[in-house]
Amino acid sequence: MLGLFFYIAGCVIASIILTFIYSMFRSVQSRDEYKSWRVMAIFFVLVLSAPYGYNEYLTRSAGPDLKEAVLEGLSDAGVNGTLAYYRVVKRTADSCRIVAVMTEKQDWGGTERPVVAITAKKDAKGWHSDSYIVVNSISRNADSYTFPPYY
Repeated sequence: MLGLFFYIAGCVIASIILTFIYSMFRSVQSRDEYKSWRVMAIFFVLVLSAPYGYNEYLTRSAGPDLKEAVLEGLSDAGVNGTLAYYRVVKRTADSCRIVAVMTEKQDWGGTERPVVAITAKKDAKGWHSDSYIVVNSISRNADSYTFPPYY
C-alpha cells in the first residue's frame, strides 16, 4: 500500500513539473482563460495512466501465449487459489516479466490477494516460467511493491 502512495506522489510531482514546463513555453500573446490546475489535472491523469496503458498493450500483444507460463510460475511459488489477472510489465525477444495477482482463501476464512512477479523465458516449445518472486503476501511475509502498483 505504501508503494501506491509513493506512485501517486510521484505522479503529482511529475504533473507539477510538466505544467510548469508547459506554462513556460506557452505563448505570451495568447489571452485565453488559462487555468494551470486544469492542465495539471490532465497531466496527472496522463502520467498516472501511461504505465498501466503500456502494460495493457504488452499484455494484449503477448499475454495469451503466456498463460501456461504464468500458471507454472504460480504453482512453483506455492500460491493456491484462482488467478485474478496478470500483466506483462516488460518484454524482450525471448523473455517477459509478468505480474500475477491471485485470490487465495486463508485458513481462517478470509481472502488474500498475493502478488507474484514471474520471469518467463521462450524456447523452442514456447514460454516457460524461469523464476518468481512473491512481491506482496501477508501469509508469506512479503511486503514490497511493483511499478506500477498492482493489488
